[in-house]
Amino acid sequence: MRWSRGSASRDDLPQKTAALAGAFAGCLAGTLWLLRRLAGAPGARQDEHLIAGLAIIGRGVILLLLAHLSMLETGWPGWRNALVIGGLGVLTAGMAASMVRHGPVTRSTAAFLQPAAPQQVLR
Repeated sequence: MRWSRGSASRDDLPQKTAALAGAFAGCLAGTLWLLRRLAGAPGARQDEHLIAGLAIIGRGVILLLLAHLSMLETGWPGWRNALVIGGLGVLTAGMAASMVRHGPVTRSTAAFLQPAAPQQVLR
C-alpha cells in the first residue's frame, strides 16, 4: 500500500496544484478499482481488458507528470495548467474505460475488410 500513498501525495513535486493532486487521486482510485475487478475476473479475456485499462492509467499518470513539469518550466498560468491537467485526466479515464469495455484490438478482433475493386486508369 506504500505505492498508493506515494502516488496520491507526491510531496516532492515542485508547485503541486490541486488539479494535479485530483488527477493523481482519480488515477489511483481507478487503478485500485480495476485491480479489485481483476482479482475476481472470470476469464482470460476479461483479464486482458482490465490489464490493458491499468496500462493506460499508468501511462496517463506519466503523461500528467510530464505535462505538469513542462508547463511549470514554460511559465504557464495556473488556470491554463489546471485546465490542461483536468482535460488529460478526463481523457485518461475515458480511454481506460473504453479499453475495459471493448478490449484491445488485435488481428483476431479486427473487422475483415475486403479489398476494393481495381480502379481503371483513364487515358
